Amino acid sequence: MDTILSKKYIFQAEENQHNPPLTDPVFIFNEIQYLSLWPEKIISCYLRNRHSGSITGFCHFQCENKTAWSLYQAPFASVYLKEDIGFGIIGSFVSSMIDFLGERGISKICLKHYPDFYSVSPPDKLITALLFAGFQIKQTDINHALIISEQPFEVSVHAMQRRRILKCASRGYLFQHHENNELEFLFKKIQELRMQKNIPVKITLERLKVLVDRFPDQYHLFSVQDNGRIIAITLMVSVNSTTLYNFLPASDEKYSTSSPMVYLIKNLYEYALSHHYRYIDLGVSSIKNQPQSGLINFKENLGGVPGIKFLLEKTIESKNV
Repeated sequence: MDTILSKKYIFQAEENQHNPPLTDPVFIFNEIQYLSLWPEKIISCYLRNRHSGSITGFCHFQCENKTAWSLYQAPFASVYLKEDIGFGIIGSFVSSMIDFLGERGISKICLKHYPDFYSVSPPDKLITALLFAGFQIKQTDINHALIISEQPFEVSVHAMQRRRILKCASRGYLFQHHENNELEFLFKKIQELRMQKNIPVKITLERLKVLVDRFPDQYHLFSVQDNGRIIAITLMVSVNSTTLYNFLPASDEKYSTSSPMVYLIKNLYEYALSHHYRYIDLGVSSIKNQPQSGLINFKENLGGVPGIKFLLEKTIESKNV
């Protein structure tokens, strides 16, 4: 389906496509290999430049029970603009997207919007356009990210964290990058350590195995060990060429005085620097959608830069055809 929006742009949409026109999906979650893993119906909307033929904006949806999620199975997705464009064109694109979904029986749209630092266009402009189109902010989370630079990690952290790094090093704690064939054992360890703090694991081992099998170079397991005992662990996702996402961090409460998670993040920072990443997305600083002041302080003491992550929703009148 093509709809002319202006002399320069057209709206296009496709259902259950197998060869998307995106040469740069921006996030791993927008890749067709990722979308094809789930049984839900997929609808993809694009803003295309009529002159160059390039994609300027896009949004993929997983559709089920008259609800379109972008994306339900991913930590974030939503509408993405690859360049700064006029507010009117953004509004036309969003309106066309809503109409297309409504004509296919969708009555509710949910956007799991990405943190601001992922955006290359002014984020406020897009959020404003979504609000003018009738979307409502249903959930707001504080998100933190580390900006990777040539300066040592210890330069930007709180003095207390520097002391903890030295303590971990003096005790001989070992940082390790694990092979993916250790996933099952390490996933159980993550569950065990998170259970100590009543933090849920929101993905099953079976689903995670599918992702790691499909994207073996994008999912990375790291740990810190004390004489072979895992005391801090995480699963990192290479979201794109610039960002590592800290997906499932967990640490042993018995080692809280030495804080091996700080030592793990220091080593992850150095890994990111050596592999030319620009950011580590530390994720939301909330548990069960409630801001955690201790977690916020912890991330900011590590040099984490705060941002906002939204869940936006819109109810529309279905237009079955």
